[in-house]
Amino acid sequence: MDLDDPRWKVRQERQKSDPLWQGKMAIEFYGKVIDENEQPIAGANVELSWTDLSAAGGGQRAMASDANGAFSLTGIQGKSLSVVVTKEGFEFSRTQNRFGFEYASFGDEQYYEPVRNNPALFHLRKKGNAEPLQYREEEIKISVGHPIMIPIDGATRLQITLQSNEHPKRGKWEAEVVVQNGGIVPAAEEFNVEAPIAGYQPSMTIGAQTPKPPAWRLYQGGSFYLKLGENYGRLDIEMIPGNDWFRMKIWINPKSGSRNLEYEPQIRALGR
Repeated sequence: MDLDDPRWKVRQERQKSDPLWQGKMAIEFYGKVIDENEQPIAGANVELSWTDLSAAGGGQRAMASDANGAFSLTGIQGKSLSVVVTKEGFEFSRTQNRFGFEYASFGDEQYYEPVRNNPALFHLRKKGNAEPLQYREEEIKISVGHPIMIPIDGATRLQITLQSNEHPKRGKWEAEVVVQNGGIVPAAEEFNVEAPIAGYQPSMTIGAQTPKPPAWRLYQGGSFYLKLGENYGRLDIEMIPGNDWFRMKIWINPKSGSRNLEYEPQIRALGR
């Protein structure tokens, strides 16, 4: 932070003359919604909320993006603004987008200076055609050095062995995953919707350095593609270091040879 920035002096003068000045900033915002090919998305749902000095502590407004994907907000006062963009059939990118916009504290990493001809971009990914996937999610007890066997189908099982269970700041968290009659490879993209053809290994040791999706939460484990004979799937292992259980999520496409892992909860394979 540059302490010689002349805006510090302006800020100090404002603070002396009006301690509530931050809640009175003019909020002006310009946004544009685009898809994965940077094409505008019309009709996206935009929800804006801001903090101000009203009795409610803030306000809200909803609108839709126009034919050019654009939307704007002017004529209000406040300190900060939050923007959420959604549209049916699309997914919101958590790695390319931001939610918060600060108007008073120029030293804040979320500080925003509006420019009408340079709108903030909001990226949505158009979902593909989902196929019926077999999905299961469960919490499984585990302890260091004791392999856990998890049946996937009649011919395939996962074997997960927790090798160390320390918090990363105090030690090491590590586990071995073996796919009997199959293979595993990290799934490190933001949208893991198509399994790769090659690169699978029968086993993998996972830990803090294992590639993970960009928005992966503060769990150990990771997200992985699976090759199970002629079928493909995806596996999520989520574990808080030090606990004696982990959460497993698994998606399997029962259609032989299909690498499509686009998932819609209402479209499930029979029996799951």
